[in-house]
Amino acid sequence: MGEPLIWRTFRRIIQLLGGLGAGLAIIMVLLAWKLSSGPISLAFLSPYIETALNPDPRSFRIRLDNTILTWAGWERTLDIRVVNVRVFGPNDAVVASIPELSLSLSAQALMQGILTPRSIELFRPKLRLIRRLSGEFQVDFSAGEEDSDVMFRRLMADLLAAPDPDRAMSYLSRFNIFDADLTVIDQVLNMSWRAPAAQARFERDAEGIKGKVSIGLQVGDQRADLVILGDYLAADGRLALGVSFREITPSSFSGLLPELSPFDAADLPLAGTVSLSMTVDGSVDVVGFEITGGRGRIGLPKELAQKLGLASYAQKIGLTNLTAKGSYNGIAKRLEINDLSIDFVDGAMLFLAAPTDHKMPLKSLRGRGRYLGLKNRLEVVSLDLDLKGPSAHLSAVIDGIGDDMTVDAKGMLKNLAVDDFARYWPRAWGTNAQVWIVSHLSEGAVSKARATLGMRSDGQGGLLVERLDGDMDIEGVTVDYLPPMPKAKKVFGKAKFNKKRFDITISGGEAADLTLHKGTIFFSGLDQVDQFADIELFIGGPVKSALRLVDSKPLGFASALGIDPAKTGGVSGTRLKLRFIVENALTLDQVEVSATSRLKNVSAANVLLGQDLGNGDLDIKVDKQGMDVAGEVKLGAFPAMLGWRRNFGDKVPFRNLYDVSFYIRDIQRISDFGIDLGSLSGDRINGGLLAELRLTDFDNHPDSLKITADLTRLAMEFPALGWSKGKGIGGMAEIDLKLQDDLIIDVPRFAFTGGGMVVKGSARYTADGAELVRINLDRIIYGRTDMSGDLVPGDDGGWTLSFRGASFDLAPMFENLFKDKPGKKDPTLRFSLSAALDRVWLGPDRALRRLVGTFARDGDRWSDIILDAEGDEGKWITLKLEPGGNGNRRLSIEADDAGTILKIFGFYENMVGGTLEVTGEFDDTAADVSLKGKLIINDYRVIRAPALAHLVSIMALTGILESLEAEGLAFTSLEAPFNLNGGVLEIKDTKITGFSLGFTASGKIYTNAEVVDLKGTMVPAYAINAAFGVMGTIPILGPIFTGEDKGGGVFAATYTMTGPIEDPKVSMNPLTVLAPGIFRQLFCFITPDDTTSELPDMERPDTESDKWLLWRKCYEDMFDRFEKM
Repeated sequence: MGEPLIWRTFRRIIQLLGGLGAGLAIIMVLLAWKLSSGPISLAFLSPYIETALNPDPRSFRIRLDNTILTWAGWERTLDIRVVNVRVFGPNDAVVASIPELSLSLSAQALMQGILTPRSIELFRPKLRLIRRLSGEFQVDFSAGEEDSDVMFRRLMADLLAAPDPDRAMSYLSRFNIFDADLTVIDQVLNMSWRAPAAQARFERDAEGIKGKVSIGLQVGDQRADLVILGDYLAADGRLALGVSFREITPSSFSGLLPELSPFDAADLPLAGTVSLSMTVDGSVDVVGFEITGGRGRIGLPKELAQKLGLASYAQKIGLTNLTAKGSYNGIAKRLEINDLSIDFVDGAMLFLAAPTDHKMPLKSLRGRGRYLGLKNRLEVVSLDLDLKGPSAHLSAVIDGIGDDMTVDAKGMLKNLAVDDFARYWPRAWGTNAQVWIVSHLSEGAVSKARATLGMRSDGQGGLLVERLDGDMDIEGVTVDYLPPMPKAKKVFGKAKFNKKRFDITISGGEAADLTLHKGTIFFSGLDQVDQFADIELFIGGPVKSALRLVDSKPLGFASALGIDPAKTGGVSGTRLKLRFIVENALTLDQVEVSATSRLKNVSAANVLLGQDLGNGDLDIKVDKQGMDVAGEVKLGAFPAMLGWRRNFGDKVPFRNLYDVSFYIRDIQRISDFGIDLGSLSGDRINGGLLAELRLTDFDNHPDSLKITADLTRLAMEFPALGWSKGKGIGGMAEIDLKLQDDLIIDVPRFAFTGGGMVVKGSARYTADGAELVRINLDRIIYGRTDMSGDLVPGDDGGWTLSFRGASFDLAPMFENLFKDKPGKKDPTLRFSLSAALDRVWLGPDRALRRLVGTFARDGDRWSDIILDAEGDEGKWITLKLEPGGNGNRRLSIEADDAGTILKIFGFYENMVGGTLEVTGEFDDTAADVSLKGKLIINDYRVIRAPALAHLVSIMALTGILESLEAEGLAFTSLEAPFNLNGGVLEIKDTKITGFSLGFTASGKIYTNAEVVDLKGTMVPAYAINAAFGVMGTIPILGPIFTGEDKGGGVFAATYTMTGPIEDPKVSMNPLTVLAPGIFRQLFCFITPDDTTSELPDMERPDTESDKWLLWRKCYEDMFDRFEKM
């Protein structure tokens, strides 16, 4: 193929210029003259120029109309211009038309005799920049339909070629185009743009070609000014381009290159530079850009959103300015965004498409990232968002763009006001949980929130959240956890969340005047249809405040318990728990609520048994079903363990259940509970008592009270029963009560065990609990007692008592049963008692059998007694006490074996046989009631009587003494008138008669002090002596011989018996035996020192004066008696 037409033309021009070198001087002179008047025509040079520009006429031929020389200004000086240049193709068709061409000749070529241009400049040509369907670019002149890109490519090749004499155009070093009318044609997009007055400069350098192109591109109504700087690196065959532009709207140019299609999202004026590194075939290796933008809109193009599988996210957001810096590696298909900065217009909103369907404010954006085309991955290294208040920092990796896309992101949010949650938390992200948090959390802020997120495309233009994990720091937040309860305020702590849960951990805060120490608010089921909230708060402060908290509506726990918070004290720690389904129409029935409190030093008034509660350390658990209280308290003055269960609701097995165990160190303090021990003073019962009380409160039937007492530490002594229990000996008391309106209506059971005693029974009350009906003693066992009984109160305040059973041990109280001890009387005591007992013990080995009797007591006296019983061998005794006609009480006692009965009763053990009869009458009209009567015993014997034996031995009555020590001394009768008053038994003219011996006695027996003071006469040989005693019936002489003592003989001895009943002092005056009757008084002054008799110490005269006084008294007594005759 021959040389191109333009090359041959340039070579001929150069040859022409060389030929004209000789006349250069002449031409210069002529040129100066001609230039002064205008351009100078050099038409004669045109053939030579055509020859230089047509090195290969076979490719194209250049024709010139004229050649002129003109002054082009001081920058260009002299300029050779060719006018109306036409380029013809091989078929002689015009393929290019250039209005004007300027050239300068190469001096280097002229030195070698070659006429060739050093530079060529084209003025106002029409050019076309075409992107073929193949993707290749070409530049041609648009004079005809034939392609003329050969000439442009030949010029570029000449610029790259080294100077060669055989190639004239190789001396070309610069090629410029001025004011070209450029048309850009994109056959791929079937679009074209026009750029009038385009400028282009190309210049040879050591590495290749440098170029600069300035274009004013007209796109629709908009004009874009581009400045393109480029370097062609010949050695590498690559182009390095830098494009400067301003006032370009990217959305208008997004179709220029496929790689620029994302610019469709930028509907705003841009300015900046773009640098490219590419091959000559149009393959782009590296693109760098630095762009700024003005007011407009930016977003995700629809085509790109569809490619990303996020069609619903196609949107544009208004902005005020933009800055972007980055690069693109075409080989690696790697797009780097080193700096992206966007400031959005006021009111700009970021729309999160369905299913999120949420808008949030957006003020500015700063970010860095990259797109890895080979991996189809987008990496957001850093994205900082100013959300018009809070700020967010994000990073993300997006894989599988356009296919099954996945997103892995993490971020941080700062300074989010809780009141703005609704603006930044999409409701679709945990719908019900979001609604609850937005409506129940207020004030305060989230200082920091961190999150990691995993999503994938749903195939319908949206994203599905597969993984979500994060946490946040909150402070100063108000939590309205269960309206209208007091809100938790100034709450601070952390929150953690994931796809399934949103958990808030509270580190502190306050509620009313309580301190919120810690807590949790958990939301679960965020990935389910229903979400649930679990709230747990740990609150501390005064007990009254804690009770006010749980008493708040809708709970009302304290009111339900009957506790007035204002009357309580102490400090508390409360754990409040709530659980409910998260929904808008939430009711209290749907809320599971519970509270656990630890109360310290708690106090409350009138809590139980009328006692105040103090110094309490209690644990309280309360929920909608009920409340449990447990701990240590002081109930009144007593340490106690308290357990309390209260049930709420309608259908419950019971309302309240109290379990109280307390220790009473001193049993006498039990009076604090209103229990009066009465006569059970400290010497009868003392020590400590451990009691357990269970009170069950019912709604529709009587309450139940069960009391159990451990008596191990209690010492108990009841001498009347002959029973005692020492400390350390086990014992237990139990009682079950039924209560109605705080009144006892039934005692189904009571029991006592301990110290060998067992008592079991029950009690019945009237239905309204107003009165006691009956006490049943089902079993009474202790010692020798085994019986049962009943106690029935009467309408008059008295009691009806009934006892029956195998045995009753009366021995411990028998000795004191009939003693009239001084003390406080109880005139209100009235009862009647019936007894049917197989055996009644009156002493260690003494008992009555088959006792049947009735007893009635009215006030401080027995009013009626009827008693029938048997002694040994069927001996019987009958006792009756009944009212007399004169208002006094009559007493009668009969027994068919006086010795047996007296022995059983412990009155006298030395009598055998005999019949006994006692008659008497109580003088109830006197202030001091006395009993006056007579004791008669007939036909009995006395054996082993120490006091009698002592008297007999003094008188040396040996035979009588032997009888007394053998089978006993027989007596025919004993008659003893008596008067019992105030514990003093006075006897007078008591006569005891027998064949061998007789007695008289008068004096007093002090039953309370158990002391005797008796005196009388003992008559030996009573049957004979009594015969002489007939003289006692003779007036005047009788008393002289027998004395005043009834039954006294002619010969008898006086005696005295004083001191303790168990061992009295017995004394006798034997000289009185020699003096009959009244003359026995003559020897009363004889002291024991003067005789062999024994007298009590109190009767011994200590001095001679005392003896004289004693004799004088005896003497006066004798004459007193003599005068009475």
